[in-house]
Amino acid sequence: MPIFAAMPQATVPVDVIVPLHNGERFIERTLLSVLGQYLLPARLIIVDDGSTDAGTERVRLVRDRHAGPTEIILAHQANAGPNAARNHGLRLGDSAYVAFLDADDLWNPEKLAKQMQVFAGAGPDLLLVYCQGHWIDADDRITAGPPLKENPPLRGRVFERLLERNRITGSASAVLARRSAIEQAGGFDESLRTMEDFDMWLRISELGAIDLAEEDLVGIRTHEANNTKNAPHMLRGILRFVSKWHARGEHLPSVMHEWGHLIALFVMRCTDRQAAYAMVNERVTATQQRALFRKAGGSLRLYVLMKSIRRSFSSESVNA
Repeated sequence: MPIFAAMPQATVPVDVIVPLHNGERFIERTLLSVLGQYLLPARLIIVDDGSTDAGTERVRLVRDRHAGPTEIILAHQANAGPNAARNHGLRLGDSAYVAFLDADDLWNPEKLAKQMQVFAGAGPDLLLVYCQGHWIDADDRITAGPPLKENPPLRGRVFERLLERNRITGSASAVLARRSAIEQAGGFDESLRTMEDFDMWLRISELGAIDLAEEDLVGIRTHEANNTKNAPHMLRGILRFVSKWHARGEHLPSVMHEWGHLIALFVMRCTDRQAAYAMVNERVTATQQRALFRKAGGSLRLYVLMKSIRRSFSSESVNA
């Protein structure tokens, strides 16, 4: 993905918010991908979330070299997580639209232009536009991974379909939303440390429509420091999310199936499997587990065993 483009002068009423926590390795490339947009945002707001590395120095270097019309703001807070950083950034801007970008991802130069084009052709009920993406490694090379493309795409009033799983491909880095929708939804839930963006998209989807810029416009970086590779951390966040939204999904079998699958997947990834079972039992009631693991009679242990056996047979058939 190219991260440099001829410097344009046209701007759009967009604030780009980048939470930064110990991101010195990638933050400069991330910011340059924003400043290389064909349509520049009015503001680029970086919120340092208690970093202890040289990430903020990298931000200052970019800011000092930048001569374009985008205002670059560097703010600081004690470490409180990406949601608190995003809320902090929201308070520092006032543009009609807000885009989010993780500190290690990259945008294609057309990203904002393509999404603003979708908004321009829609009515006021359209609150959020996302885009497709691809995986990149630490050296910006395209790499394999789960598809960042939903088929069929998510369009319109989609709350129940979105509730099953996060179908906003590319997640936070792929989203452009109306500020009014984010404010009406109440901002980001700072109690969530994982699935925090999914939680916000759900609340927005209750208020209005979602649409897609049907192009691959975002590079989602995978590397050794990704939170998704910390299985206990992810499992804890998933359980908190499920607890928050359970009442909205408990009567929808497809939602329960997807959530149960996700919980089991991260239990299986935990090195200390017994601690993972204990975490689930502490945070999810027996009634809730009966809905989540219905195929195994409400037993997470049996559900995990069934998945493990199925995975083993699948592996054997591939290796045969």
